[in-house]
Amino acid sequence: MKKIVLVDMDGPLVDFESGFLASWRKTFPSEFFLPVEQRTTRYVNQEYPARLNEKIESVKSAEGFFVGLPPLEAGINAVREMGALGFRVFVCTTAIYNSKTCLVEKKYWLEKYLGPDFAKNAIFTKDKTVIKGQYLIDDALEITGEVTPEWEHVLYDQPFNRTITDRPRLKIDWSNWKEVITS
Repeated sequence: MKKIVLVDMDGPLVDFESGFLASWRKTFPSEFFLPVEQRTTRYVNQEYPARLNEKIESVKSAEGFFVGLPPLEAGINAVREMGALGFRVFVCTTAIYNSKTCLVEKKYWLEKYLGPDFAKNAIFTKDKTVIKGQYLIDDALEITGEVTPEWEHVLYDQPFNRTITDRPRLKIDWSNWKEVITS
């Protein structure tokens, strides 16, 4: 049986952090910003002043935001290589539900960078614990839900999760994926 690898979209495949920061700086050039390398939490609104929450949400929910995010070529190449080596790879991501375009734009993004099969087979869920697989590559520190997941959480490296050392870690350039994801 082929191993199933679930890959989060925002972080491992999509440079969400840099994309958000570029959109933020363009839309609100005089507002506070924090360089990606200085982030210590996963969510922007936890590190920006509370008065900016509405503006943050307006950037993330703007039409064209998700489809315009830059790809992480190392992640795209690794996912393709996994498939070529016989792994079953599925993108497993969450849509931002206050955005009218997030889901559709994520599908377009997947089709553009990984092809129609990845877009068609993408899994959109708020609860990744109910999805079956051997591995989940995700930059989230903790993934909780309704059940104890079957998959092993492989932490995709980000500045905000570097204090976590209790699980396998995938380097930001994906150079160690073959060591972490075993056949």
